[in-house]
Amino acid sequence: ALKLATKAVAKDEHNTAAVLLRGLTLHHLRKTEQALEVLEAAALEAPQDFAAQYFYGWVLCENRLYGDALAPLKRAYAIRKDHPDLLVLLARCCIEQNLREGVSYLQALRRFPSFRDSPELYNGLALLWLGELDYEQALENLRIAHQKAPRNAAVMQNLAVLYDQYFHDPVQALRYYRYCLAESQRVDDRQRSASVQRRLRAM
Repeated sequence: ALKLATKAVAKDEHNTAAVLLRGLTLHHLRKTEQALEVLEAAALEAPQDFAAQYFYGWVLCENRLYGDALAPLKRAYAIRKDHPDLLVLLARCCIEQNLREGVSYLQALRRFPSFRDSPELYNGLALLWLGELDYEQALENLRIAHQKAPRNAAVMQNLAVLYDQYFHDPVQALRYYRYCLAESQRVDDRQRSASVQRRLRAM
């Protein structure tokens, strides 16, 4: 694929689709620096091309460069606002950087049936509200996430931490830590189990 994409670009270096294909094949071959160089060039040359902005932002996210990813993803959003995977990437960038604007991207995702009942969506909203020090909104969204996925260990751990560190309610905190520990052990999530056990011993 890389050989063919490189030939296509050699024939027409301004063909955005060919340049994107070359960048994506480089990414999949783990040639990260080259991939980002190629995709950045495509994004700069075609600022109004949705795919050029989206895929550059996506590969930046894949490499955990969330701060850099926001600019091309926002340009993609200005072109097209109804793309659920783009909203997920924008929300992820905001959560990683604790940016309030992520709330609007997550709320927009609720329009799509595949995300409406996603516990991750409400868990993400809770984390963003927590960053804004709005503990009641964080709790409300974590409760919704817990209702939608009662056995989700990450949600239970976040509920436990919220009650423990922010509401100073050890009774509720212990309850959710214990639920989280049981579920973590059931799925053999040793890292989460160890973390929860340490906190339980301390309490």
